Amino acid sequence: MRIGLICNPTAGGGRAAGNAEQAVDELRRLGCDVESAFTTARNDATAQATRLARITDALVVVGGDGTINEVVNGLKGTSIPLGIIPPARSTCYRWSWGSPAPWKERAQWWWRDGYEIWMWA
Repeated sequence: MRIGLICNPTAGGGRAAGNAEQAVDELRRLGCDVESAFTTARNDATAQATRLARITDALVVVGGDGTINEVVNGLKGTSIPLGIIPPARSTCYRWSWGSPAPWKERAQWWWRDGYEIWMWA
């Protein structure tokens, strides 16, 4: 499976970059081919999501509410699954959906049970 990962390295007080590295390592350990993209400017995540949606089977975003919003907008009109790793406990997305399990447990759960929309936290 080919996974695209989009990260805003400044999200979560800079924790997102480390979370993204861990996610890439875990996905590769699970047998996925991963292509990473790091944002550098506003709307960068939208462009990256549109590009990666054409060449991957699923996307993962590591970032805050703004990055998640940009990625979702970049996926308009596609049916590609989206995984979310919020880098901070204060992410509105995380509070809205709740996320009791650590993201590595979620990654393994998703891998075992298939995917539609999944979230890691």
